[in-house]
Amino acid sequence: MAISIVLLSILSCDNAISQKNDQSSKNSSDLKISNMLKAFYNAYIILQSDIKPPKVQEEKVDSLLKRYCTSVFLNFYGTINGPDELDWDPFLDAQFCSIDWLKSLTIKKDLKRNDLYYVSFIKDSSNNELTTIELSVIKEKDIYKIDSLPQLTRHIKFVRSKN
Repeated sequence: MAISIVLLSILSCDNAISQKNDQSSKNSSDLKISNMLKAFYNAYIILQSDIKPPKVQEEKVDSLLKRYCTSVFLNFYGTINGPDELDWDPFLDAQFCSIDWLKSLTIKKDLKRNDLYYVSFIKDSSNNELTTIELSVIKEKDIYKIDSLPQLTRHIKFVRSKN
């Protein structure tokens, strides 16, 4: 009987340590993803706010997207037929942007889905209304990357279903 109690205690402690390690690993992953999204949005908003010749701008945006997005997402994004299907920037939910948006940039993880994050910022400081972008993030070759923008996917499916 005493041996059973000792074994149960050991197993219980081992399970608690394992759960703590899992939580610590999960928190570390969440922090890495949050930092990646902050770095992406800082670079993206600064780049999109800067007025450069269109060719230079396009090359810099493409380079940034290749660094932070999966090839699957980039292939999907590349199939979008210009202004007929998309006349706004899906990463910003806007046609234009301001570097001031970075002041209010926040990243939150979805409480139910492990791969879903919300990036929010205030576009218009006069009304303090938050704009929120949904992003799905996955690990690709030990690097976290943006794999989809669910609202963009829904929008493109809707537009294409009408044609």
